[in-house]
Amino acid sequence: MVGAGPGDPELLTRKAYRLLQEADVVLHDDLVSEGVKALCAKGCRLHNVGKRYADGVDQSRRLQAIVELVLTHLAAGRQVVRLKGGDPAIFSRSVEEIELLRQHGVEVEMVPGITSGIAAGSTALLPLTERSESDGLMLVTGSTLDERTDHLQTIVQWIVLGNTVLLYMGFKRFAEIRNLMYGFGLLPDTPVCAISRVSLPNELCLFSTVDRLPDDAEKAALPMPVVIVLGVRIRSLK
Repeated sequence: MVGAGPGDPELLTRKAYRLLQEADVVLHDDLVSEGVKALCAKGCRLHNVGKRYADGVDQSRRLQAIVELVLTHLAAGRQVVRLKGGDPAIFSRSVEEIELLRQHGVEVEMVPGITSGIAAGSTALLPLTERSESDGLMLVTGSTLDERTDHLQTIVQWIVLGNTVLLYMGFKRFAEIRNLMYGFGLLPDTPVCAISRVSLPNELCLFSTVDRLPDDAEKAALPMPVVIVLGVRIRSLK
């Protein structure tokens, strides 16, 4: 299970590159970039097994289909790489796949990748932590399994303390999430930065406030995928 990083193929680790070169089969997420997929060995079989926002496919069925595909190729003696966008340990459903594979006697090695939120801090010249400014970093998802919202209070407290939040999978629901956080004390003028297509040549970086971001993003026609950085002290070095 290999982390493909945020998109730029040059940000792939050497180990990930070696495994892609050795693989007979690569099962990749939908958002893995064309540049990364092009690093697979000649003749390698590529299967797109990823999820797109609101694609309507049942996740349990998708998971079962992925595992069955892995088992089929392993039974045929093929080297299999499961290629995950970003880092396979961060918001990627890796645990569910690994546990199901283990039930079939398959052991999985995890190979780290650069997660998009961390990459965005560098590619956008946006310090995520800074001495005397932000002492910590919180990674959160805007799309919880049970749609719970009680954790939003903790997120607001973290921001109010002057620290930084990386919001994954929250772009489409940002207005709803923002309105809920207002109830916990989030200020409308809190700075945010939305970074689209992190690390790719067509990356876009939009600075705004939590109040204006939905309208500003619509005017800019900001395309997905997007990671959002929130914090009272975030600033760009550009």
